[in-house]
Parts: sequence; structure tokens; C-alpha cells
Amino acid sequence: MQKNESNIGKLKKGKATDKTKPVTNSSNKSVLLHFPAGILYKGEKFTTIPKGKYKSRSITTEFLDDLIIEEGRIINEFKAEAKFRISQEEMYRFCELDLLYVSKNNSFRRYKTEDELDADKAITDLLLDWGQNQDATDEIKALFNITDDTKIFDYAKPELLIANIIESCTKEGDLVLDYHLGSGTTAAVAHKMGRRYIGVEQMDYIEDIAVARLRKVIEGEQGGISKSVEWQGGGDFVYLELAEANQFYIDRIMATTDRKELLEIWKEMRDRAFLSYKISPRQLEEVNSLDGLSTEGMQKFLTEVLDKNLLYIPLSEVDSKEYALTEADRSITRSFYSK
Repeated sequence: MQKNESNIGKLKKGKATDKTKPVTNSSNKSVLLHFPAGILYKGEKFTTIPKGKYKSRSITTEFLDDLIIEEGRIINEFKAEAKFRISQEEMYRFCELDLLYVSKNNSFRRYKTEDELDADKAITDLLLDWGQNQDATDEIKALFNITDDTKIFDYAKPELLIANIIESCTKEGDLVLDYHLGSGTTAAVAHKMGRRYIGVEQMDYIEDIAVARLRKVIEGEQGGISKSVEWQGGGDFVYLELAEANQFYIDRIMATTDRKELLEIWKEMRDRAFLSYKISPRQLEEVNSLDGLSTEGMQKFLTEVLDKNLLYIPLSEVDSKEYALTEADRSITRSFYSK
């Protein structure tokens, strides 16, 4: 695809459009701050917020005092603990400028200063407009119905960021490749945007996270960019795993501490596994019974003696009777690698 400046129009100067900024960040440590009376409250004009913990998206705010609201203002001093990204001094300054407020969800936010509103957007601001790490955390939690601070995946990317990247350099029907699929954001966004995609992941969590996420996308989940692209669900995807050769033995070795079972695995390996060329026949005879080795030593030896270049069945061996692959496995493999 040729370079097209219109595709990356987001990366040009422009005035800041968002008039507010967060004062908390989910990756920060919780700190306790003291707040003066007079802070704006965005909820009911006359009410009392009991002290306690309140959760909004991925941020938990704990008020150590009741908040008494009259005419939309908190009339008493109070203390609060949250993952603030501002210091006590900065908070006082924002209060003096009447920029800090408590939202109707009982979380903190602030209005931007005049200088911030007048300033041209910096690249960092533009990147924030494309989504933040906190957005990605919120998307994952909403998708999997997580209500506490549990993280099922670190450093997920927000869908908005991936969507803008995909939109900048592809069109509908193009093929998107992510060879570190992780939480599956790229595949989910590509699916919603009508792109074809291939995702590759080495770790075992792919079924529990990325594959589960794509199933929810097909069902029509409304997180991330779904509303902006009017996503209603549909489509399909194919999930494949590499057929195991030596990896089959590694999984069994690491799953047991039973010496008798390890000896049985060793006996089977000698007959059927692909052993490393670095291990001579004489060395194999010397450790034939694995006598004298601890359980950990047995596991270490058995994994080291396997040829790591043959953890999985090579494409060239797909028709080998030795591996006994089903016709369905052979057929889909040929289909996947065909031009």
C-alpha cells in the first residue's frame, strides 16, 4: 500500500478537544490525599456520599469521611485514597483554580487549564487520544466480567489504538498479521473492521484469552471500538495448534514427579522420540536406568536429551504414517499452506 497522508491525519497539529483530564492511573500506587471544602460534585446537587470504597472502571476510590454536598459543592474537608497521578501540592493548586471535581461515579477528575486548552496537541496527546493502557485494562475486565483488581493479561493494547493503526495502513479485506497475539486485541479489532487476520501465539493462555475473546466478538460484544464501527457480531475464524512431536514428551515430563512414571517415559522416548544428536549412544547407555539422579535431575536429563528442533511435526512429514495424523489434520494443513 502506498503512503497516503490522508490515512494518518491524526498525526497533525490540532487544538485539544477533550476539556478534562484524569488525576488517577490504574498502574500507580494508592496514596492518601487531603481535600479542602468547596470541590465541585457532578452528581446530585444535595446529597451525602457515605465514606467507603467506590469503584469506577478500573479505579477504586476510598473516601475516609462522608462527603456532604450542597448546591453541587462538597462543603466539608475530607480525605481520600486512590491511585492518584498528582501530588498533594498539585491537588491543592487544581482546587484553588476550581478545576478538580468528583464525578457522579464518585471518582476524581479535573478540567484542563487554559494553557492546556490553548496548546497545540503534542504527539503524546495524540497517542493518548488513540487509547491508553487503562482503557485496555478496562476492556479486558469488562469482556471477562472481572470486578476486582485481578489482571488476566499485562500490557494489553487498547482497541482504539490498534483500530487507528489498522485504518491508517490497510483497507477492508487486507490481511493483518500479529505474530505475538497476546490478549487478541489485533485479531478482535481486525475482525470488527472487516480485515482478514492471522494471529500467532506461543503461550498456552491463547485458548483462555485470545480465542475466548474472538468468540465473544462473533457473539457481538460491545466493548472497545464496537459501537464506533457499529459492530453487531458475526463472522468466523479458524483456530489451529501445531501437532506435537517432542513437545508431547516435554509436557508429560514436567507434569509428573513420579519416578516410576518418568522411567516409563524414558523407555518410550528411547523407542519413539527424536533424541538430540549431541547425545552419544554411549552416554545413553550410561544413563539407561537413570539411577543416582534426583527427580529434578531425571526431569532435567529427559528434557535436555530431546531434539528441540523437532518439538512439533514438520510440514514435510505431514503424510508420515509414523505420526498417524488424521486425514482432516492433513487436509487442513495443506489448505493452510497452499498458495
